[in-house]
Amino acid sequence: MRRRLPLACALIAAAASAVQAEAGRTGAITLSRPLGARASALADAFSAVPGGLDSLTYNPAGLAGLDHRQVRTDYTRGIVDDSFSFLGFAQPLGRLTLATGAAYYDAGTMSLNLSNGVRETRKVEQDWVGLLGGAMKVGGGLSVGGLAKYYRLTLAQEASARGMAFDAGALWRAPWRGLSFGAAVQNAGAAVKFEQEADPLPLTMRAGAAYELTMESSQSDQSVVAFHRFLFTADAIRTRDERTTAAAGIEMQMPLGGQNYGALRLGYMFNSDVDSVSLGLGWREGRFLFDYALGVKKAVGNAHHFSLGVRL
Repeated sequence: MRRRLPLACALIAAAASAVQAEAGRTGAITLSRPLGARASALADAFSAVPGGLDSLTYNPAGLAGLDHRQVRTDYTRGIVDDSFSFLGFAQPLGRLTLATGAAYYDAGTMSLNLSNGVRETRKVEQDWVGLLGGAMKVGGGLSVGGLAKYYRLTLAQEASARGMAFDAGALWRAPWRGLSFGAAVQNAGAAVKFEQEADPLPLTMRAGAAYELTMESSQSDQSVVAFHRFLFTADAIRTRDERTTAAAGIEMQMPLGGQNYGALRLGYMFNSDVDSVSLGLGWREGRFLFDYALGVKKAVGNAHHFSLGVRL
């Protein structure tokens, strides 16, 4: 009975992860969980956006778009009483930007009532991921980046696995002002193994485009323009053992004086059995940034994403 317990718990944990991440026959699904409420509100269509820490797990080359030190924390409340949190730091060093962070996933608890009378509560799944990445501007509008991830996964407080995964990407700012293209390969590495069988990592390839449009207005213009900056994004995403999906999003920023702004965001995921509409808002006041996103799921509950950033 004791040997069968980890396997039973692992199956339950795998089922919970599959609902949240739409996974196929892959392991370490935590590596594919989205970071950042801004990108989540745009349906994760973020591979071509130079977003600093927001780009860390979409396209590490986007780190090169950061021009200041930043600390950011994220929290996501999932659809099956699970949660995901992240704390990260990024430091620009001229043409090079470095970033580090840590993520934690908690799949909640379950009650065991075994035939031998044993009753107890166990953590379904607990995952830790450490991240270290960097990006460099190489000239001609091109940036390249990489990310190393060390993970430790624990199922039912008994079975555990650990390993490394790697991301690489490129982002090009085209000569046409506001237009950029990006591509990335994520979660390359050896298969994750708990007991006997090993499952491959959720290797993911994504490519996309983004276009930022700024509306210019003069002081003599008496009309009121609510939004002055628009960001349009689109991505194609392919994860191992899953069908290709597409995502698109729009961000609209409203000036609030100086460099402060408010933002509304909307996104949609195409050809997905789980994800559909996402929406969110953002706010910047001085050195502080706050983002929120709501991910609407098909046939299951919704996911809530929160991000808080500080410019140093």
